[in-house]
Formats: sequence, C-alpha cells, structure tokens
Amino acid sequence: MGRRGLLVAALLCPLALALAWPRLRGLARPDPATAMAPSSRPQPRGATAARPPAGATTRGVDPNLPLVVGDSRRLIARAIDDTAAAPHEEALVALARRFQGTPSRAVPAGTAPVERLVLDLTAVDSLRFIEQLLALVNSRQVRTRTEAVDRFSDHVRRLRYGRGRVDPCARLVDPRLWALAAARRGYLVDLSPFLPGARQRRVPLTELLQPGSARSTTAAAPAPTCPERREGWVTMAEVPLDAVPAATASLRSGDLFVLQGNVPDGQTADIGLLDLERGRLGAVLVRPGQGVVRVPDLLAMARQQPGTTGLSFLRSLPNADGRADP
Repeated sequence: MGRRGLLVAALLCPLALALAWPRLRGLARPDPATAMAPSSRPQPRGATAARPPAGATTRGVDPNLPLVVGDSRRLIARAIDDTAAAPHEEALVALARRFQGTPSRAVPAGTAPVERLVLDLTAVDSLRFIEQLLALVNSRQVRTRTEAVDRFSDHVRRLRYGRGRVDPCARLVDPRLWALAAARRGYLVDLSPFLPGARQRRVPLTELLQPGSARSTTAAAPAPTCPERREGWVTMAEVPLDAVPAATASLRSGDLFVLQGNVPDGQTADIGLLDLERGRLGAVLVRPGQGVVRVPDLLAMARQQPGTTGLSFLRSLPNADGRADP
C-alpha cells in the first residue's frame, strides 16, 4: 500500500469506530429475555438453598418412605446384631427385655396431615411395641445394617396397615384386629381355640375399627375421615380368666396375649409378650406412665382391668419375607 493509502486508512479508522460504538455498547448489555434468572445464578460458597417456611406441607413425599425417629436407626441395627444367632422365641423375649424402661407415647390414628411410615423405638405404645418386636425378630437374616433397617421397615408396614399400604384409613388400631391380620399374614398362629376352657365371642367390627390408644397410653384422637364404614361381627376365641391357670402349661415365653372383653369407648385392648418364670405367667408390656415394664402376674393384672372377660394367646412364627395380604 502506498503512502496515500496509509493516510486514507488512518483517517477512516477513527470514523468507523465512532459510528460502531453504540452497537458495541448494546452487545455488552444483557438481553432481558435471556438474562440468568436469580434462582439459577451461582451462589457464593457456603450458601444453601432456601427452606420452606415452618409448617409448610411437603408435596410428593412417598408415604412408604420410613420416617425414623431419633436414635431408632442405631437401636434397630444393634438389636438385630445382638440377637442374630438366637432362636426365634429366645430372641423375641431378649428383645422385649432389652427395651424395658422405654417410655410410653400414644400414637393416635389419623392426626398427621400426611400419613407416614414412622419407625420409633425411643418411645412406644403397647401395640407398636409388639409390632416392632415382631419386625425386629424377622429382620435378622441380613448382611448389612442398612439392609436390616430396610427389612425392618418392610415388616412394620405389613403389620401396621391393612393390605400393607400406608394409609390412615388402613391403619390397624385395635390389637385384636391387628392380631387377626398378623395371623393371616403368617406372623402369628392363634393358640386360643385349642386351649382348655376356650370359648368364642363375637365383637362388632365397628368397635375394632375405631381409632384409639391402648389402656397403657393416653386418650384417642379424632378419627380420620374415611369413605368406608364396615359393619358386621368378628368371631374371636378367648380363654376366660378363671380358665387361664389350666392353660398356662400349654404356653411359653415369647407367646403374645391380647385382653378380651368390653373395652371402654376411646380405648383398645391391651397386648403384650409372655415372659414365664417358674411356671408363673409374667409378661412384658407397656403400662400407663411407666413405659415398657415386666409384670410378674399377668392374670392378676387382667382381673384389675375394667371389662376384661378373658385372654387370647398367639404364637409368633418365623416370617422373614412377610406373607402378602389375602
């Protein structure tokens, strides 16, 4: 390029830059349509996502996902570890004794906004205590602690809810109906019809389906609104109180008992685990204000309970996989 060309270029470059400057400034500004949204901007180190306000309902939570309370995960794993080699009934009794002193806590039906599968060995009511003992003793054939907790939660779900579905309307709140359902699922066998002096009694189904808490806890909460209301009667075998001494020879530690009789409104029958000593019918159960205790004379306790007419007895069966509901 000659001297004249260089001179022309030197004169035109500043002019071109001045004409293009407004456009260059526009390119440097972010387009409002494509600017990064505040929620997606990178956060400074240490920042956390905003939490929903207290009391807000979490949507999309799987109700079958267990909600483990307090130190229960460790308690579950340790209990399974420590009884892994024991025979079924020995393990059941050892587990019941292990939790003596655990405080009582009522678990009213249908009060939570969303029903969850709650696993709680830090405080129990009488039915949940027995229910979780059966889940523990059937969760011992595992290789890891994580597998043990998973197996335990599956058994609790099958035992706690009709058809194993987490639903406040399917929760079994009365130990008598719960025991019948557990027997159908292969966790228990009813001994009562085969014991001396046994008789049959008819119980209104509406009484068994009413929400309540055991005599060993506190008053019941209002029922959840459920579309189904089943009418009818359930036939149950019981051993009258006067016939219990003759039946004791056929019972053993690790069997379950359920109190039968005219249960006051807002309560359910008591349930517990037999713990015999020198032929005497002792039991481990939850008592009001005392939590899990050992009672040396079950028959004397039963006679003190208002409305009690007899006892039903059931034997626990190994059921590692859990039987599907009929």
